[in-house]
Amino acid sequence: MKIVPVVAEGAPEALELRRAPDRSVQALVDGGLTVMSLPVERGGWRAPTAVQAEVMATLAEADGSFAWVTSIYNAVGHMVCAFGDQALDEFLSSDVPRSAGVFAVTGRAAAVEGGYRVSGKWGFSSGQHHAGWIIVPGIPDEGGAPVAFLVPKAEFEVKDDWFVTGFIGTGSNTVVLEDVFVPEHRAIPFMDIVTGNYRTASLAGDTYYNQPFVPFMCAMSVGPAIGLGRAALRAFEERVGSRGSLTPTMPGRPMRRSRFISLLRRG
Repeated sequence: MKIVPVVAEGAPEALELRRAPDRSVQALVDGGLTVMSLPVERGGWRAPTAVQAEVMATLAEADGSFAWVTSIYNAVGHMVCAFGDQALDEFLSSDVPRSAGVFAVTGRAAAVEGGYRVSGKWGFSSGQHHAGWIIVPGIPDEGGAPVAFLVPKAEFEVKDDWFVTGFIGTGSNTVVLEDVFVPEHRAIPFMDIVTGNYRTASLAGDTYYNQPFVPFMCAMSVGPAIGLGRAALRAFEERVGSRGSLTPTMPGRPMRRSRFISLLRRG
């Protein structure tokens, strides 16, 4: 199945649902585009960021919101690889091995035997509707640096609060935890992800994973913006035609349409 036509067809439905349509996500999964950042040995692609960015850009020409959700699944999939082999194996063997994630440190965590009791509220959780897991950070009650927690989506309450005009199809609802136990193997220092200190022994020495995460996330994020820009330019070209009233001018002389389009393409 070709994915882009399915995504384009589902774009109007995404506006109504305020999230990605089920059929579009299934096409993404069937096409293997939710595992681009996961290790090859575990069924992933380990795809270069340039390849992933172009995939996101292509999807964004059909639906920018859907491309953003796709970038989240792949960027946060990379983050899951920081938690260690036990957590990664648990994630990959689950019914829905896709994770959303939030960077805002708005949670609290109480250390208990074998792990933490976590509570908090995190906004802008893009893609959480079709995720099986969500990564959220919180501050330990005893103080210190924030901890990142990998938590099954079923443990969260999801607020119906995503009413926006831009990127409405991302389903970026607020998610809430109320005193939920998270085992120690699914809790790591949040800065380990940020700095690229990945704990998964099977990935030791692999620079694809042991790298600072923020540049990786930025590379994922640029794809949707590029695709939206392409779509906007294509829409302009289709509508502008040859009407003189729409021909931009430069001081002292009119600008030919062909030159104007050339300038747009060069940015």
